[in-house]
Amino acid sequence: MSLNERMEGRCINLPSMRIFLMLAGGGMTAGAGEACVEMAHGLLEICRISLRNLTERNLILALDHEFSQCALLNLLVSAWSGDKWQMDIHLKAKQHDDRQAQVARIESFEDVAQSWETWKEQEMANR
Repeated sequence: MSLNERMEGRCINLPSMRIFLMLAGGGMTAGAGEACVEMAHGLLEICRISLRNLTERNLILALDHEFSQCALLNLLVSAWSGDKWQMDIHLKAKQHDDRQAQVARIESFEDVAQSWETWKEQEMANR
């Protein structure tokens, strides 16, 4: 499928974002020097912020196959970037999502004692 055909889809940002992520991945592995690597890190950060903004505006978009490919490519390039803070961002996001799921599970209990015990177990596991 050509890029023009992809641009007619639901989200016109995703095809260009995928190209930017591919450029970032190539820029980090090309060995063309520090300027190329810095540009790649900039593209990676722009795409990370754009992916987050897209999901905040339209959560249904996260189910899109092309969005999943961009998110996976972002994670892959981040993992191979060599920057610890890139991976820390993704780990913190995962912990944040896990924490929200735990809070939602506690709120679903009708028994206060059961909620209290579950909360104590989760807090002990976090420490």
